[in-house]
Amino acid sequence: MMWLRCQRSMRPTLLVAFLVCQCLTITGQIPRPSVCDGSVLNLKATYLPDPLYPLELKALISAQTLSVRVEVNEHGFVTSAKACSGHEKLRQYAEDAAIKARVAPTTLSGVPVKVKGLFIFRFDSATSYSKPYKLSCEPSMNILKILNGYALELKEPEYPKELREQRITGAVNVQVLVDKHGKVSEANAVSGPEPLRKFAVYAVRNSIFRKFERCGKPVEISSIVTYNFPPLK
Repeated sequence: MMWLRCQRSMRPTLLVAFLVCQCLTITGQIPRPSVCDGSVLNLKATYLPDPLYPLELKALISAQTLSVRVEVNEHGFVTSAKACSGHEKLRQYAEDAAIKARVAPTTLSGVPVKVKGLFIFRFDSATSYSKPYKLSCEPSMNILKILNGYALELKEPEYPKELREQRITGAVNVQVLVDKHGKVSEANAVSGPEPLRKFAVYAVRNSIFRKFERCGKPVEISSIVTYNFPPLK
């Protein structure tokens, strides 16, 4: 009688142990998905800007492809973007481009749904910088606060020794207008130490920038170029 009671009391314990073993076995058989797994959404994008590829990074990092994992809401807006491959110093630029993208809404049985997937970006100055930078057709998304990273050739300003010895240092911001051919048509210093302004303006006037397109048409771009004049070490 006592033996039967023990058998009955052990049954739930044995059942739990069996289920745990089964779960562990099944879990061990299923490979963990790669952090970059997912369908590529590039071809579904109605707007996908090129990532910014700063000149200083082009000289240090060779051409490569980055993947960015994104979530898209029912209206086609990217709500989150996280790079899952590629050089650490390029990831933020890929994420910034991805978050600005627009995707054709996905429907399930006629109802718009959220989707997850990947955007693939290629950082390659030989190809990406030979074509115009595509701006969104939505004017509110085309604010380029600093133009330095869009330069094909950004001239360094002269920094006379006498000004450095006088410890005249700081940042100079130059308001520029880049024409449809990537050339600077206007340049005016708007802030910074007065003695340094003319050197910044001269440098930016001799710089060359990428061409820009909006809705497939060449456009002018107005933005800021910043030059830093460091103190003597």
